Amino acid sequence: MIYMLRYKVPLISTSKTIINEALNLADIKPNQTVFELGCGWAPFLFTAAKQEPEAKYIGIEVISLVLRVNRFRAKRLPITFKSEDFFNV
Repeated sequence: MIYMLRYKVPLISTSKTIINEALNLADIKPNQTVFELGCGWAPFLFTAAKQEPEAKYIGIEVISLVLRVNRFRAKRLPITFKSEDFFNV
């Protein structure tokens, strides 16, 4: 809620159907780097990292609680999370 008031952008989750379609279009290969700006809970990154674990994934997010949870969830996956406002990246 504080995030929404500060940045005027809601935290919205992407459906699995959209994520799977985006992954099909992205056709991620080993050794590629994938960025997700404003990743939120990062369902795209987690799904992609499980499908292609040889790529590198970077999520950009400003909500510190979301980042802490994501970093804990990603311990064994090739995902890095950075605390930044994607408008300033």
